[in-house]
Amino acid sequence: LDQMIDAFGAMLAKHRGDRTAVIEDAFHQLTSRKPDPEEVEILGNLYEAQRQEFDANPADANALLKVGYAPISLYENPREHAAATVVINAIMNMNESLIER
Repeated sequence: LDQMIDAFGAMLAKHRGDRTAVIEDAFHQLTSRKPDPEEVEILGNLYEAQRQEFDANPADANALLKVGYAPISLYENPREHAAATVVINAIMNMNESLIER
């Protein structure tokens, strides 16, 4: 688990706010395949909705980022990091991801 946390922390740092790159990279790492355009769109919509939610409620973003081991400062804006965290969690909960792990 610690290795996975480190890998996703490095991925978030590498892509720094490029939402499509975060989605595609996380999806590939967790399922061993590239997402199709519909999956990218769905996850992109989730990303945007979560970002809007965290913009409206920054304390929720900060609370989410206090859980775990990765530093909060992977993005200049912790609300973007929190939104990415929700999207990665959604990918991790896909059946393909569960089977691959």
